[in-house]
Amino acid sequence: MQGKHLERRDWQQQRLFDVSGLERVDYHETETTKDQGQNLYFEPVESHVTVLGPGYYWLRNINSYRNRESHIKRRINGSAALDTFKLAEGTFRLRHTKTGRYIYLERLTQPNRWQSILSVSPAGFADSLARNRQQGGYENVQLPTLSLTASSATMQLRVLFTYIRREQKPKQPPTYYYAADAILTFKQPSQEE
Repeated sequence: MQGKHLERRDWQQQRLFDVSGLERVDYHETETTKDQGQNLYFEPVESHVTVLGPGYYWLRNINSYRNRESHIKRRINGSAALDTFKLAEGTFRLRHTKTGRYIYLERLTQPNRWQSILSVSPAGFADSLARNRQQGGYENVQLPTLSLTASSATMQLRVLFTYIRREQKPKQPPTYYYAADAILTFKQPSQEE
Protein backbone atom coordinates (compact mmCIF):
# COMPACT_ATOMS: atom_id res chain seq x y z
CA MET A 1 0.00 0.00 0.00
CA GLN A 2 2.83 2.40 0.94
CA GLY A 3 4.53 1.77 -2.42
CA LYS A 4 1.45 2.78 -4.44
CA HIS A 5 1.04 5.95 -2.34
CA LEU A 6 4.69 6.98 -2.94
CA GLU A 7 4.37 6.17 -6.62
CA ARG A 8 1.25 8.33 -6.96
CA ARG A 9 2.83 11.22 -5.01
CA ASP A 10 5.97 11.07 -7.20
CA TRP A 11 3.80 11.10 -10.34
CA GLN A 12 1.79 14.11 -9.07
CA GLN A 13 4.90 16.08 -8.19
CA GLN A 14 6.57 15.34 -11.50
CA ARG A 15 3.34 16.07 -13.40
CA LEU A 16 3.30 19.64 -12.00
CA PHE A 17 6.69 20.27 -13.60
CA ASP A 18 5.73 18.51 -16.84
CA VAL A 19 2.53 20.56 -17.27
CA SER A 20 3.99 23.92 -16.18
CA GLY A 21 7.14 23.57 -18.25
CA LEU A 22 9.23 24.61 -15.24
CA GLU A 23 12.50 22.87 -14.60
CA ARG A 24 13.47 21.40 -11.26
CA VAL A 25 16.34 23.35 -9.69
CA ASP A 26 17.87 20.26 -8.16
CA TYR A 27 16.42 16.76 -7.93
CA HIS A 28 18.26 13.66 -6.81
CA GLU A 29 16.86 10.34 -8.02
CA THR A 30 16.54 8.17 -4.92
CA GLU A 31 14.20 5.59 -3.47
CA THR A 32 12.22 8.36 -1.75
CA THR A 33 11.57 11.97 -2.64
CA LYS A 34 12.84 13.27 0.71
CA ASP A 35 16.12 14.22 -1.00
CA GLN A 36 14.33 16.65 -3.27
CA GLY A 37 15.74 20.12 -2.68
CA GLN A 38 17.24 23.26 -3.98
CA ASN A 39 20.96 23.88 -4.29
CA LEU A 40 22.00 27.49 -4.91
CA TYR A 41 25.55 28.80 -5.17
CA PHE A 42 26.38 32.46 -4.55
CA GLU A 43 29.70 34.20 -5.16
CA PRO A 44 30.86 37.77 -5.64
CA VAL A 45 31.68 39.22 -9.03
CA GLU A 46 35.11 37.87 -10.04
CA SER A 47 37.49 40.19 -8.27
CA HIS A 48 40.69 39.51 -6.46
CA VAL A 49 40.48 42.74 -4.48
CA THR A 50 37.93 43.65 -1.83
CA VAL A 51 37.91 47.15 -0.33
CA LEU A 52 37.79 46.83 3.46
CA GLY A 53 37.95 50.59 4.11
CA PRO A 54 39.87 53.67 2.99
CA GLY A 55 43.42 52.53 2.15
CA TYR A 56 42.69 48.99 3.36
CA TYR A 57 42.36 46.09 0.87
CA TRP A 58 41.97 42.31 0.92
CA LEU A 59 43.84 40.63 -1.97
CA ARG A 60 42.34 37.19 -2.52
CA ASN A 61 43.53 33.97 -4.14
CA ILE A 62 47.24 34.61 -4.48
CA ASN A 63 48.91 31.41 -5.62
CA SER A 64 52.04 30.24 -7.35
CA TYR A 65 50.67 27.45 -9.52
CA ARG A 66 51.49 28.06 -13.14
CA ASN A 67 48.59 25.93 -14.37
CA ARG A 68 46.04 28.31 -12.83
CA GLU A 69 45.71 30.47 -15.92
CA SER A 70 42.89 32.52 -14.41
CA HIS A 71 45.34 33.93 -11.88
CA ILE A 72 48.36 34.35 -14.12
CA LYS A 73 48.17 37.10 -16.68
CA ARG A 74 51.53 36.69 -18.39
CA ARG A 75 55.15 35.69 -17.99
CA ILE A 76 57.73 38.42 -17.38
CA ASN A 77 61.42 37.49 -17.55
CA GLY A 78 60.88 34.05 -16.05
CA SER A 79 58.42 35.18 -13.39
CA ALA A 80 54.65 35.25 -13.31
CA ALA A 81 52.50 38.34 -12.96
CA LEU A 82 49.32 37.72 -11.06
CA ASP A 83 46.25 39.89 -11.56
CA THR A 84 46.74 43.61 -11.94
CA PHE A 85 44.42 45.67 -9.76
CA LYS A 86 43.44 49.33 -9.71
CA LEU A 87 43.03 51.03 -6.35
CA ALA A 88 42.42 54.64 -5.32
CA GLU A 89 46.17 54.81 -4.60
CA GLY A 90 47.22 53.62 -8.08
CA THR A 91 47.56 50.50 -10.24
CA PHE A 92 49.38 47.54 -8.70
CA ARG A 93 50.22 43.92 -9.38
CA LEU A 94 51.69 40.98 -7.51
CA ARG A 95 54.47 39.07 -9.21
CA HIS A 96 56.38 35.99 -8.09
CA THR A 97 59.65 34.57 -9.30
CA LYS A 98 59.70 31.39 -11.38
CA THR A 99 60.67 29.24 -8.40
CA GLY A 100 58.24 31.02 -6.06
CA ARG A 101 61.14 32.29 -3.94
CA TYR A 102 59.81 35.88 -3.74
CA ILE A 103 56.49 37.68 -4.05
CA TYR A 104 56.75 41.30 -5.21
CA LEU A 105 54.18 44.08 -4.93
CA GLU A 106 54.72 46.43 -7.86
CA ARG A 107 53.19 49.79 -8.82
CA LEU A 108 52.60 51.03 -12.35
CA THR A 109 54.57 54.29 -12.59
CA GLN A 110 54.37 54.88 -16.37
CA PRO A 111 52.71 52.92 -19.15
CA ASN A 112 54.31 49.45 -19.15
CA ARG A 113 56.77 50.44 -16.40
CA TRP A 114 56.48 48.72 -13.02
CA GLN A 115 58.33 49.62 -9.85
CA SER A 116 58.90 47.03 -7.14
CA ILE A 117 57.70 48.42 -3.81
CA LEU A 118 57.54 45.56 -1.30
CA SER A 119 58.53 41.89 -1.27
CA VAL A 120 58.19 38.85 0.96
CA SER A 121 60.05 35.56 0.72
CA PRO A 122 58.06 32.37 1.27
CA ALA A 123 61.35 30.59 0.48
CA GLY A 124 63.23 32.08 3.41
CA PHE A 125 60.45 31.04 5.74
CA ALA A 126 60.14 27.52 4.30
CA ASP A 127 63.93 27.03 4.20
CA SER A 128 64.30 27.96 7.86
CA LEU A 129 61.61 25.44 8.80
CA ALA A 130 63.08 22.76 6.51
CA ARG A 131 66.45 22.89 8.28
CA ASN A 132 64.82 21.36 11.35
CA ARG A 133 63.06 18.55 9.50
CA GLN A 134 64.25 15.13 8.39
CA GLN A 135 65.63 14.74 4.88
CA GLY A 136 63.68 12.93 2.18
CA GLY A 137 60.09 11.86 1.84
CA TYR A 138 56.92 13.78 2.48
CA GLU A 139 56.06 15.55 5.70
CA ASN A 140 53.10 17.75 6.57
CA VAL A 141 53.76 20.24 9.37
CA GLN A 142 50.93 22.29 10.87
CA LEU A 143 51.73 25.70 12.33
CA PRO A 144 49.58 28.05 14.40
CA THR A 145 49.97 30.88 11.86
CA LEU A 146 51.68 31.21 8.54
CA SER A 147 52.13 34.83 7.49
CA LEU A 148 54.80 37.24 6.30
CA THR A 149 54.74 41.04 6.44
CA ALA A 150 56.63 43.68 4.46
CA SER A 151 56.38 47.40 5.29
CA SER A 152 57.53 50.75 4.03
CA ALA A 153 56.85 54.26 5.29
CA THR A 154 53.64 54.45 3.24
CA MET A 155 52.24 50.92 3.06
CA GLN A 156 52.20 47.42 4.51
CA LEU A 157 51.63 44.05 2.81
CA ARG A 158 50.71 41.12 5.05
CA VAL A 159 50.51 37.78 3.24
CA LEU A 160 48.42 35.15 5.04
CA PHE A 161 49.35 31.75 3.63
CA THR A 162 46.95 28.84 3.41
CA TYR A 163 50.05 26.72 2.81
CA ILE A 164 53.63 26.86 1.61
CA ARG A 165 55.13 23.80 -0.02
CA ARG A 166 58.86 23.41 -0.56
CA GLU A 167 59.83 20.88 -3.22
CA GLN A 168 63.41 19.98 -4.03
CA LYS A 169 64.50 17.42 -6.58
CA PRO A 170 68.04 15.98 -6.56
CA LYS A 171 70.65 18.39 -7.93
CA GLN A 172 68.10 21.19 -8.44
CA PRO A 173 67.28 24.30 -6.45
CA PRO A 174 64.06 24.17 -4.42
CA THR A 175 60.75 25.36 -5.85
CA TYR A 176 58.08 26.89 -3.62
CA TYR A 177 54.34 26.61 -4.09
CA TYR A 178 51.82 28.50 -2.02
CA ALA A 179 48.29 29.76 -1.74
CA ALA A 180 47.46 32.87 0.24
CA ASP A 181 45.38 35.96 0.75
CA ALA A 182 46.90 39.32 1.67
CA ILE A 183 45.99 42.55 3.39
CA LEU A 184 47.38 45.70 1.77
CA THR A 185 47.27 48.80 3.96
CA PHE A 186 48.22 52.33 2.96
CA LYS A 187 49.44 54.31 5.95
CA GLN A 188 48.04 57.78 6.43
CA PRO A 189 50.61 60.53 7.02
CA SER A 190 50.58 61.48 10.69
CA GLN A 191 49.02 64.83 11.50
CA GLU A 192 51.36 67.05 13.50
CA GLU A 193 49.66 69.59 15.72
